[in-house]
Amino acid sequence: MSLNSVPASFYFCLYSGPKLKEETIRKLISLGINPNTVSSEAQAQALIAQIENTQAVKETTNESSSKNTLTAEENLKKKKENEVAIFQMFEMDANINKLLFKL
Repeated sequence: MSLNSVPASFYFCLYSGPKLKEETIRKLISLGINPNTVSSEAQAQALIAQIENTQAVKETTNESSSKNTLTAEENLKKKKENEVAIFQMFEMDANINKLLFKL
Protein backbone atom coordinates (compact mmCIF):
# COMPACT_ATOMS: atom_id res chain seq x y z
CA MET A 1 0.00 0.00 0.00
CA SER A 2 1.50 3.29 -1.01
CA LEU A 3 0.96 6.72 0.50
CA ASN A 4 -0.75 7.80 -2.69
CA SER A 5 -3.56 5.31 -2.14
CA VAL A 6 -4.46 6.83 1.28
CA PRO A 7 -7.17 9.50 0.97
CA ALA A 8 -6.28 13.06 1.90
CA SER A 9 -9.06 13.14 4.51
CA PHE A 10 -7.16 10.49 6.45
CA TYR A 11 -4.22 12.87 6.90
CA PHE A 12 -6.58 15.62 7.96
CA CYS A 13 -7.99 13.30 10.65
CA LEU A 14 -4.49 12.58 11.90
CA TYR A 15 -3.67 16.23 12.30
CA SER A 16 -6.46 18.75 12.36
CA GLY A 17 -4.56 21.35 14.36
CA PRO A 18 -5.24 22.41 17.89
CA LYS A 19 -8.89 21.83 18.76
CA LEU A 20 -9.04 24.18 21.72
CA LYS A 21 -7.35 27.40 22.69
CA GLU A 22 -4.92 27.24 25.62
CA GLU A 23 -7.12 29.54 27.67
CA THR A 24 -10.14 27.30 27.06
CA ILE A 25 -8.15 24.21 28.05
CA ARG A 26 -7.07 25.90 31.30
CA LYS A 27 -10.65 26.96 32.03
CA LEU A 28 -11.96 23.44 31.45
CA ILE A 29 -9.32 21.96 33.72
CA SER A 30 -10.10 24.52 36.44
CA LEU A 31 -13.77 23.47 36.25
CA GLY A 32 -12.78 19.80 36.56
CA ILE A 33 -13.47 18.83 32.95
CA ASN A 34 -11.10 16.76 30.88
CA PRO A 35 -10.38 18.84 27.74
CA ASN A 36 -10.09 15.63 25.69
CA THR A 37 -13.83 15.03 26.16
CA VAL A 38 -14.70 18.20 24.20
CA SER A 39 -14.61 18.10 20.42
CA SER A 40 -14.64 21.79 19.49
CA GLU A 41 -14.02 25.29 20.79
CA ALA A 42 -17.72 26.13 20.46
CA GLN A 43 -18.72 23.06 22.46
CA ALA A 44 -16.14 23.91 25.13
CA GLN A 45 -17.37 27.51 25.41
CA ALA A 46 -20.99 26.34 25.68
CA LEU A 47 -20.03 23.84 28.39
CA ILE A 48 -18.07 26.48 30.32
CA ALA A 49 -20.99 28.92 30.13
CA GLN A 50 -23.42 26.24 31.30
CA ILE A 51 -21.27 25.29 34.30
CA GLU A 52 -20.66 28.92 35.27
CA ASN A 53 -24.40 29.64 35.10
CA THR A 54 -25.11 26.58 37.24
CA GLN A 55 -22.53 27.73 39.80
CA ALA A 56 -24.05 31.23 39.86
CA VAL A 57 -27.50 29.77 40.52
CA LYS A 58 -26.12 27.60 43.33
CA GLU A 59 -24.42 30.61 44.94
CA THR A 60 -27.63 32.63 44.73
CA THR A 61 -29.60 29.74 46.23
CA ASN A 62 -27.09 29.38 49.05
CA GLU A 63 -27.28 33.12 49.80
CA SER A 64 -31.07 32.95 49.86
CA SER A 65 -30.98 29.94 52.16
CA SER A 66 -28.64 31.67 54.59
CA LYS A 67 -30.89 34.74 54.62
CA ASN A 68 -33.90 32.52 55.31
CA THR A 69 -32.01 30.82 58.12
CA LEU A 70 -31.28 34.15 59.76
CA THR A 71 -34.91 35.12 59.38
CA ALA A 72 -35.98 31.83 60.98
CA GLU A 73 -33.63 32.47 63.92
CA GLU A 74 -35.02 35.98 64.32
CA ASN A 75 -38.57 34.61 64.20
CA LEU A 76 -37.72 32.08 66.92
CA LYS A 77 -36.27 34.85 69.07
CA LYS A 78 -39.40 36.98 68.59
CA LYS A 79 -41.61 34.01 69.42
CA LYS A 80 -39.74 33.46 72.70
CA GLU A 81 -40.00 37.16 73.52
CA ASN A 82 -43.75 37.03 72.86
CA GLU A 83 -44.13 33.99 75.11
CA VAL A 84 -42.32 35.81 77.93
CA ALA A 85 -44.54 38.86 77.41
CA ILE A 86 -47.69 36.70 77.56
CA PHE A 87 -46.59 35.06 80.81
CA GLN A 88 -45.79 38.46 82.27
CA MET A 89 -49.27 39.67 81.35
CA PHE A 90 -50.84 36.65 83.07
CA GLU A 91 -48.69 37.30 86.13
CA MET A 92 -49.72 40.98 86.20
CA ASP A 93 -53.36 39.97 85.82
CA ALA A 94 -53.04 37.57 88.73
CA ASN A 95 -51.40 40.26 90.88
CA ILE A 96 -54.18 42.73 90.03
CA ASN A 97 -56.81 40.17 91.01
CA LYS A 98 -55.05 39.56 94.33
CA LEU A 99 -55.04 43.29 95.06
CA LEU A 100 -58.68 43.72 94.12
CA PHE A 101 -59.91 40.81 96.18
CA LYS A 102 -57.91 41.92 99.23
CA LEU A 103 -59.63 45.28 99.15
